[in-house]
Amino acid sequence: MKRPKVRNERFSRLEEDEEDKLLAALDDCRNPYIKPTVILALETGMRRSELLSLKWGDVDLKHAWERARARAGMEHYNLAISRLFELGWGEVKVSSVSGHRSMQCLKRYANFRARDLAKELG
Repeated sequence: MKRPKVRNERFSRLEEDEEDKLLAALDDCRNPYIKPTVILALETGMRRSELLSLKWGDVDLKHAWERARARAGMEHYNLAISRLFELGWGEVKVSSVSGHRSMQCLKRYANFRARDLAKELG
């Protein structure tokens, strides 16, 4: 006589508001890596064992960034320099952080929105 097969299939799916609740609860975690790891799991469907066995060699951020930009229909963007200026940082601080030695080079990467410039002008 054969033993009956045990079907231990589970159906578990986050309800609409549960993902928001989970991510909000992770804001209070002492470990700063937990929330990004959970977001990665939610976005990719990776299992815990797959996440825990990841090595930096498995991560290709350059191509991931390029694919994300292409999906979003974005051209090449230089965000960091512009954001630092938008935060009110001066040229000396921005160039110190970015490593740009000349104002000409720094200006090349500072891309301001026209509406922000207009607002500054009043």
